Amino acid sequence: LVTRLDAEKRVDLLFDALDRCPALRAMHFDIYGTGALGRALRARGAACDNVHFHGFHADMPAALAAADLLLHTCPTEPFGLVVLEAMASGLPVLVPDTGGAGDLVIPGLTGLHYRAGNAEDLAARLLAVDHMLPWSLNAMVHQARLDLVHRFGRVRRLDDYRRLLLTEVSAP
Repeated sequence: LVTRLDAEKRVDLLFDALDRCPALRAMHFDIYGTGALGRALRARGAACDNVHFHGFHADMPAALAAADLLLHTCPTEPFGLVVLEAMASGLPVLVPDTGGAGDLVIPGLTGLHYRAGNAEDLAARLLAVDHMLPWSLNAMVHQARLDLVHRFGRVRRLDDYRRLLLTEVSAP
């Protein structure tokens, strides 16, 4: 996870999933970020040997490159830039099915969804990802990169800005 440690980001959902699904204890989770709930979340994570808090990290591209998956827990994110950054770095993503992050992912094609706010579904999806074949994850990463260029590349965004400017300039 790369996030602010604030209530709306729902990092607590990971701990709810860990509480409900002991099989997740075999996975390793790194949490990057700081925020108002940092102390409370660290206290809750103290009993979890597989969860590590790193706070601010100056070299997030390197941290993403070392990861196997980006887990995004915020169900109300208006956009989800970290999701696009993960896709660009070749990292599969698991995001809630709501909010901007949910809109960025085409389930099963460019990443995976879980039901927002649902710890049981998050746990099930994490276990499913853990059992996915490498070629399947690689295909998702490849498609995410293609989609990233198609939807958010410079040429596409420049065309959008041109249309916006022409509309505003020609408006009465």
